[in-house]
Amino acid sequence: MILYQLTSPLGYLFIKGIKAKLKYDLFLPILFTLFTLIFLYFANGFDLIKVVSKDGLINDLTSFIINLPGFLYSSFSCNCYI
Repeated sequence: MILYQLTSPLGYLFIKGIKAKLKYDLFLPILFTLFTLIFLYFANGFDLIKVVSKDGLINDLTSFIINLPGFLYSSFSCNCYI
């Protein structure tokens, strides 16, 4: 049972009959990666140190994403009393 639950996400790879599956699995991730790389190149000259350093982009995004659940829970609590 546990092995089945651990391997069930791999079942997505064997789905057949969806025409746009290749687009969603391959082309869109490549396209978004290219857009991100182009943006990083023009935003800061693609200086890798500025992206991965202690005060870089990845650190800023990580601290932003860590704070998102707090906003979600506070919005739930605000909506309960309206």
